[in-house]
Amino acid sequence: MAISVAQQAVPEKQTRFQANEIEIAETSALQSQLSNYDHTVRLWDLQSADPNRESRSFAGYQEQFVPIKASPDGRWLVTVDGSVLALWDLQHPQEDALELEEHESVVTAMDISPDSRWLVTGDSNGWIYTWDLANPRSNPSFFSRPGYAVELVRISGDGRYVLMADSSGSVALVLLRSDDL
Repeated sequence: MAISVAQQAVPEKQTRFQANEIEIAETSALQSQLSNYDHTVRLWDLQSADPNRESRSFAGYQEQFVPIKASPDGRWLVTVDGSVLALWDLQHPQEDALELEEHESVVTAMDISPDSRWLVTGDSNGWIYTWDLANPRSNPSFFSRPGYAVELVRISGDGRYVLMADSSGSVALVLLRSDDL
């Protein structure tokens, strides 16, 4: 089991952190941590003999808060840095991430389907992309709600629908993939 925690420095003491977000996956612990000079995501393998000694850091993030999402099966970790998504294969944690750069504005929402097959992301310009994690190098499908930032995307438990909410207060239910029916 993995636990992912996004942390933010508490202003009055730069050595303290507070948790903003927690993710749970099958085999690894994930932590998004920031400090004055260290905008990183850290990964701990909870199945190793000494997880603290065998952790890995993913560095180089520009944003103070690095949104993270782990797939339910523990295979994938998605991190966001502005408009760029980094897809980390946790089965091969020493390999570099695959960068998914379709978004032209800041990624504001993401979710991974319960079967870990689909990644859905939304951005501040109203674009929503659907990535097939069975073939992550393939082009994503997309649709738009122009003029409104996507604030939330959630994939239904059966993986067939995406529920999305935008900055206008609108909520829409969209078929995820018709070829899966």
